[in-house]
Amino acid sequence: MQLRKTLYILTLFALILPQLAMADGMLMPLPNYWVQETAQKAVIFYDGGVETMVVSITFQGDAENFGWVIPAPSKPTITKGSDELFTSLEELTRNYFVFSDDSNRYDILSQGGLEEKTVTVIETKQIEYYEVTTLSATDKDALTEWLNDNGYSYPSSASYILNSYIENGWFFVAMKINTESLEWNNVSQQLK
Repeated sequence: MQLRKTLYILTLFALILPQLAMADGMLMPLPNYWVQETAQKAVIFYDGGVETMVVSITFQGDAENFGWVIPAPSKPTITKGSDELFTSLEELTRNYFVFSDDSNRYDILSQGGLEEKTVTVIETKQIEYYEVTTLSATDKDALTEWLNDNGYSYPSSASYILNSYIENGWFFVAMKINTESLEWNNVSQQLK
């Protein structure tokens, strides 16, 4: 009976929580280049006040000419994930579940005075063939400008999409392929 109740609760979470998910990132190819996301998987763990998201994408196309940007509710720590996680979950569930807890907001704005409209690069690192940059921003137009100045093709007409994340103190993880480490253009890698 307990197993049945647990399965019922998990089914409810599977139906309700994906609608609450606020961000899974976006691919941004340069103009006149083609990149298509062919699959995406993500798992979010919440333990002792710490939220861990493991995300995996598969894409095809001009891998050297695009970026991937993911908003994050607090300053993330980026590391390489494991293929085994998704393999195990697929075996256990044969379904795709996304769990999200967006109650842990981190306000990056100071409490007084006028804020300068800036983008702050918090960290840049290399994870396998990804160049990963963690950012914070106080203005959607400044973030749009930073993305475009740094090789991410983000249309200024869509900068309003970033505003809600900025107002809530989210961080942004911007990723690009380091073409020196690639020998093919169909890539799948998990990041945690």
